[in-house]
Amino acid sequence: RRQRQMCIRDRFIESERQAEIKKQVHKALRQLNPRQQAMVQMVFFEDKSQDEVAEYFGINKQAVSNAMQRIYAALKKILEKN
Repeated sequence: RRQRQMCIRDRFIESERQAEIKKQVHKALRQLNPRQQAMVQMVFFEDKSQDEVAEYFGINKQAVSNAMQRIYAALKKILEKN
């Protein structure tokens, strides 16, 4: 029985930890500029390819790749502060 209680407690703690991480990521995303937010939305939540994102913004695929690298760096910096 003690093992089961630990398992339930551990799952609860993990669930709470994941909820906190999700909250921090959403907060970090709100700190991006609107264009960056739109790119993240398209790539991660709408599963768009870099070609599709490039076409939408009227830029080339390399520009999308460069922008995404800057976005990753910005998010990492924001999240490391927290």
